[in-house]
Amino acid sequence: MSLFLIHIEHFTRARGTEPALAFAGSSPAALAEAIEDALQRPTLFARWCALQHEPDKVPVALGALDPAASVRAESRDLHVELEIRST
Repeated sequence: MSLFLIHIEHFTRARGTEPALAFAGSSPAALAEAIEDALQRPTLFARWCALQHEPDKVPVALGALDPAASVRAESRDLHVELEIRST
C-alpha cells in the first residue's frame, strides 16, 4: 500500500478553476470524503472525460480505481494535512 501526505497551506482557497471538477465543500473532512470517493468510484473521472476534446480517446487506464483507498484529513494551525492510502 502506498502512502501520500499532502500539505494544503490555504485550505479555503484550495479550489479548482473548472466548476464541474472543483471541490465545493467547506471542511477538511468533506475534502477527504471527496478524494476518497474519486479514488473509489468512476464519477469524477467520467466528468473529467466528458470535458476532454475527444473523450472517447481517453485511455481507460487513467481512471483506475482503488476500492480500498482511504483518505484522512486533519486541521493543524492554519493548514490541512491529508493522508491518502492507496494500493
